[in-house]
Amino acid sequence: MNDAPPARARRLVSSVPSLAILTFAAMSLLLKQTVPIALLGVPVAPRLLVVASGLVLLELAPAVAVSGRSMVLRILAVDAFISLMTAGDVVAFRINRRFLSVLSLPLVPYLPHLGDAISSAIHPGDALLLVDLVVLALIAALLPRSEAFSGAGPSRFLAGVGVATLVLGAGTDPYWRYATLRNPATAGHSSLLPFHLIGTVDAFWNALRARYFAEQELSLLQRWYAERRPRKRAGGPLVARAVAARFENLVIVQVESLQAWAVEMRLGDQEVAPTLNRLRARGVSFENAYSQVGIGNTADAEWLCLCSFYPAAAGVAFIRYDSAKLSCLPSLLRKSGFETLAFHGNDLSVYNRDDMYVTAGFNHRYGRRELHPDSGRYEIPDRVIYAQIPALIPRERPFAVHVVSFSSHRPFHVPPQGLPLGKLQGTIAGDYLESIHYADAALGELLQALQAQRLMDRTLLVVYGDHGGINRDDIGTTDLPTAQPPNEGAWFVFERRVPLLFLGEGLPAARVSTPAGQIDIAPTIAGLLDLPTEHTGFLGRDLLRTDQRPVVFWSGNVLDSDHLYLEGRAAGSLCFTVQGARVPGSDCESLAALGKRERGQAQLILDADLVTSVDP
Repeated sequence: MNDAPPARARRLVSSVPSLAILTFAAMSLLLKQTVPIALLGVPVAPRLLVVASGLVLLELAPAVAVSGRSMVLRILAVDAFISLMTAGDVVAFRINRRFLSVLSLPLVPYLPHLGDAISSAIHPGDALLLVDLVVLALIAALLPRSEAFSGAGPSRFLAGVGVATLVLGAGTDPYWRYATLRNPATAGHSSLLPFHLIGTVDAFWNALRARYFAEQELSLLQRWYAERRPRKRAGGPLVARAVAARFENLVIVQVESLQAWAVEMRLGDQEVAPTLNRLRARGVSFENAYSQVGIGNTADAEWLCLCSFYPAAAGVAFIRYDSAKLSCLPSLLRKSGFETLAFHGNDLSVYNRDDMYVTAGFNHRYGRRELHPDSGRYEIPDRVIYAQIPALIPRERPFAVHVVSFSSHRPFHVPPQGLPLGKLQGTIAGDYLESIHYADAALGELLQALQAQRLMDRTLLVVYGDHGGINRDDIGTTDLPTAQPPNEGAWFVFERRVPLLFLGEGLPAARVSTPAGQIDIAPTIAGLLDLPTEHTGFLGRDLLRTDQRPVVFWSGNVLDSDHLYLEGRAAGSLCFTVQGARVPGSDCESLAALGKRERGQAQLILDADLVTSVDP
């Protein structure tokens, strides 16, 4: 009589040598810890394979101490953890080109609000991360129960070889002299697990340093702040017009995911952003303005614009520093008699805006619950937000309005806009351009409504993009009707450059080429409204009245009018001219030193809640 299929399957699996199972698991773990990093476009060092091999040996060491089903279950547990970590990092990187960190944990409650954006970043091929788990689970189910102990010898040997391999791979890598734990390129040398472990240690060290050492260094921090204060620019027609301009009100519009190249793009005979292009032609447009956000993305852009301070080195500033002693722009405006209003298309509980808007100094705060309580979604379209703003603006005193749009957020789902997309139709890049076209039209309608009610008279209008919308590996990016960036420096500019516009009666039509950052928006607005900025701790500069300074980024990169420094790439740090040519790293040494000191001191001030103390 023939055996039943389950019995035959059990006998077949039982005949598979343990070494074969270990080899299969080792290859799966090795591929899982190297291939996704390379496919995401992260610069990969040759030593990554050596480091990952050492990790695999350490990960499998506990499993070889037992045999049979117990061995497979131990492998399965490790593999499941690595798979979950890798999947989360892959999705996070596709959305904003950053991996997760331990300080991303406070964002977990907001995941339901980001469901559409997350689902848009999951690709069918990601299922390959789970194939080996299915195989191992089947093997474990078919193997007979076994509690046999193979001995500690093989486990110790494997762990020892793993440690030696790690030392060989990581210890001989010159990259670590330049590495920054905020830079995703670190994972191209260490793989994801060490990247997270080292990042966790770094986060705890920064917290410890802020708690026990910052007060002792206060005088040094104050001296550093005084030394870096930008100098007033002498003369020039732009400076003269800025000094002469007089404004009574303020409207700031932060446009979600708005990149500069999208504003400048035409598809056939149509502009993607006709409203923004008209504004660029009428006001002061900073053509080389850059997003400086960290992992907080939209919230970080608000933080940079309103409080003129760098994002948190790890985590989200709106969550970590909601009760800090700050002097943000809305607070200055309130002290000068302005009614301050904040509008956002999402629920204000997301990213802790409920609390942070109070800390920043807003009198009135409007989100989904206030503007469209019956909406079944977490966010509402731009037109729903904009339609209500004119009626909510006070008439009896000066007003300052800050609006964050939402319709151009991933996954870029808006009604068809009629753009001639061609082969971009149905791609992420095409959907992105459609969403920008919608957001641009909605902004035009808002400005028309405000103008019709004479709310734009003597009003300063500021418009800027918050962060990148699409990345180099998004579907359709390579089909855009624009030249593909030829190197890492050009890609950085493509992904980080955002529009920044200042418009109002008295300001000229001018396109300024000097580099600018979002951290400079609040000081520039304060200058145009004649608000005092002493004792604020602002780290940005007045773009219209002070000498230029390098633009420093959360990831460790630095840019000025001559060079772009990219920290910690696979072959070490990279240096480019503004024309895009690769030059020796020594040409960027001064930028590298400035960026390291700027970020380190700023983070210490933030963690120790000394923002206003550095500018007494």
